[in-house]
Amino acid sequence: MAIHIPLGPLRSVVRWLYDRITKFLLLSTYRLSHELWAKRHRLGAHWSPLGDELEYSLYFAQPADPEPRTSRIAFRATDSEIEAVNLVFEAVGSGIRYQEPIRLHRVDRRPIVRALSSVPSLDVLERSEHGVFFTIDSYQLRNCSIHYPDGRSRELEDSLEGHLMQNWLLNDCWVYRWGRWWNCNEIRYAKGNIAEYWRFSSSWPRQRTSSIGKVMSARWLVTFQFWLAIWSRLYVLSDEGLVASCWRQKKHDDSAD
Repeated sequence: MAIHIPLGPLRSVVRWLYDRITKFLLLSTYRLSHELWAKRHRLGAHWSPLGDELEYSLYFAQPADPEPRTSRIAFRATDSEIEAVNLVFEAVGSGIRYQEPIRLHRVDRRPIVRALSSVPSLDVLERSEHGVFFTIDSYQLRNCSIHYPDGRSRELEDSLEGHLMQNWLLNDCWVYRWGRWWNCNEIRYAKGNIAEYWRFSSSWPRQRTSSIGKVMSARWLVTFQFWLAIWSRLYVLSDEGLVASCWRQKKHDDSAD
């Protein structure tokens, strides 16, 4: 008598187990890689001058951000308090201009954050045989005027026009798992560092094309080495995007404190 095994439920169980196991093994490292990326790109990570007395930090919302995706800009005074600031933030993408008028009061060293509700998040507007077109290609701060507590005021030159490199799509490494996108730049960098070690390690003869180095730097084997090091709990992904021993990383964290 033929026995029919219900493959549908079996596939569901296997898929559920695979998801649970991979989440247990990968999630913490994915989260750390994403946090390191966010730390370097979030609002306030980098400041640009606007004249001599004012500076700004800009963050364009990206497709991987949770809803609602909102671009933001922050301002702060570099020295003494400014009574008021008026300017227009302009972003340009695929021939479309987006403008956001901004008026600030009592600007000091504490950042003032404004949402850029008129500016779309970074995205691909169109893909065709003519190329890839993005929602935002460049931006500029224009028509800026500063008003001082003593009644004086002056106009500032427009900021330099900033051009986006679109790293979020063209160069960054993103992986979709467990219902969201994760930035894996640090994981990719750590794997590349392992591959470089095997290719150019001084422990091998001077011939860079060593057969051992070629084998150990193979892409699939590098991936295996990386995750084996992490799963062994003897190594972690460091803040510098390298595979570091837990003892050395702990020593580094203690010295930073």
